[in-house]
Amino acid sequence: MKSIFNLVFTSCLVSSTLADLSIDTTSALTAAQWRCLAGNGLGRMGARVYTSDGAFDEVGIGNIFQSSTLNLEGYNAHIVPCVANCKNNLTSGASQAYAVVNRLDKEFGKYPQIHDGLLIFIQIDKSNNWSTDQKQNQQFVNDMINALYEVLETQYAVIITNYNSWSSIVGANFSVAAAPGLKWVNWNGKADLTSGWTPFGGWASPTAHQYAGGVTSNNCTTGIPLNYSYFDGNDFSKLRKDRKMIRRANTLKKFNRH
Repeated sequence: MKSIFNLVFTSCLVSSTLADLSIDTTSALTAAQWRCLAGNGLGRMGARVYTSDGAFDEVGIGNIFQSSTLNLEGYNAHIVPCVANCKNNLTSGASQAYAVVNRLDKEFGKYPQIHDGLLIFIQIDKSNNWSTDQKQNQQFVNDMINALYEVLETQYAVIITNYNSWSSIVGANFSVAAAPGLKWVNWNGKADLTSGWTPFGGWASPTAHQYAGGVTSNNCTTGIPLNYSYFDGNDFSKLRKDRKMIRRANTLKKFNRH
């Protein structure tokens, strides 16, 4: 299977859609390794910043810093929600969303090249200890998304999941009222948004496709597992621009109140 993923990765590097490659990992990478990946077609990087046990992922936050000098399209900050036995005692989706945004603002608020390019991704995976009560899970997901939209004042959150996890946790037909984007997980080795796609959760199509995961063989980070995703660069660029425009408008509103 790894040889297939490597073949797909190579084809992405020589294609005309170099900006459409995103890579994420939970392992610490050096600045040199990120530069190497960027030189081989990396458009966005992804890092887990919050874990399923209710703690910040310092490795992921460090990865964002390490890649900050690169000319990337943006950065994906991944939240893995804590649904039981949370170390920080934050048990609701909303409280965890607020905590993550506050930490990211604290870390990256002074670095507009990072802050303005950050998108928040929420990982919904059945490997976590989700409740057997789908209604309860639906409420948790809705609360987290709504809190993100409230505090960030723009709709730019993305959910990472696949049909099996989504249907098991919240029900295949459940759709989030706020309509976030979807990063579809299907390790089929196809760097596109359509191969093997079946609509679920109210999504007619995904925003991004994680097409390979846990790959440890490449010229930049040998032995370190990476996940590879294809995304629509135009759509993500629009999200980034819309966020900057909305932030600028809200800054003016706050200024005019005083």
